[in-house]
Amino acid sequence: MVYRYVWKNNEKRRMLYGRHCRVLARGTMNSALVEFVDTGQRECISRNALRRVAGEEGWGDDGDDTARRRPDAAVRDAGGEAAGL
Repeated sequence: MVYRYVWKNNEKRRMLYGRHCRVLARGTMNSALVEFVDTGQRECISRNALRRVAGEEGWGDDGDDTARRRPDAAVRDAGGEAAGL
């Protein structure tokens, strides 16, 4: 999944602003290790500074939201019965 870095409230964040990145690891206290697509630079940042890029890996462009819902909801929509409910 590709994300866009959106914070720009200090010098370092202004340099990262608008660049696309991929999350390599999620840490404690809502942090993430990301790698920027253009340069391969790695940074430890707040996950609050990330926004999904529309259209990447099927997000937001195909109209099918079953992957974003609970798996049992997709089963019910298909006419089946969700296990354990």
